[in-house]
Amino acid sequence: MTLPMVNNQSFINWLRKQPPEKKYAYSDNRNCVICKFFQSYGFYDVYVDGDTYRLDGTWASAKRLPEGWNHVALLDEKTFGAAYERALEWLD
Repeated sequence: MTLPMVNNQSFINWLRKQPPEKKYAYSDNRNCVICKFFQSYGFYDVYVDGDTYRLDGTWASAKRLPEGWNHVALLDEKTFGAAYERALEWLD
């Protein structure tokens, strides 16, 4: 089952609302930009690893991220504004 907010448009809209100059740590599997997206929906035991995410912290619950999300988070400058611009280019 796919959660309603796990789609490109909701990710883009969320990124648009973040402080553009604020930095994030891509390599922090529990606090990266994608984790923060899920945390904004009330999930707190979030873990992101490459192309998968887990909302309850267990391997059994792992689901694939939508295509391109990891690239948006990984590439170039690690600010919310830069991620938003990449999301518009890659996901919209």
